[in-house]
Amino acid sequence: LRQSPPGGCRKFVAVVVPVTSRKTDLHNVNSTPFVLSCFPTAVASLVHSTDVKYDVAFYVGYDAGDAVWNTNIARRSIVQTLQAHVDSVFATNPRATEIGMSLRTIRCQSTSMVAATNCIISQVYNDGAEYWYRVNDDSVFETGDWISGFNAALATFEPREKPLTIN
Repeated sequence: LRQSPPGGCRKFVAVVVPVTSRKTDLHNVNSTPFVLSCFPTAVASLVHSTDVKYDVAFYVGYDAGDAVWNTNIARRSIVQTLQAHVDSVFATNPRATEIGMSLRTIRCQSTSMVAATNCIISQVYNDGAEYWYRVNDDSVFETGDWISGFNAALATFEPREKPLTIN
């Protein structure tokens, strides 16, 4: 699980996940919906995908003042926890090594999920993702080949005459 954006000749897909511990009784990142359901089901679904020609980066964005996510302990433990999960999934599925995965945590100067999402997407754009998907931190991935279906659907759209810019 790399901690930098993918680089190479494969398509780069970003999964954008704004997270927060505001108005919750969460005390650490290991008890968050992202760690308990979103990430594990996303990894499991990618392993069962028929198409592994993508590098997938999970962009987790949080508010600068978030009591759980904006700590040194959180930044260390999230990497260790997610890496342990990836290792366990990959150990039981040899084909999984074909999947390129990375994690980026983005600290946003915001107090709303909308502003945090915009902050994350700006970083995704700057990092050069071909496709990106915004999901909630409690999303559950049930379809094994979601990435191919999503990318195929987005590929049918005509490009704009002018390039998209994000300020």
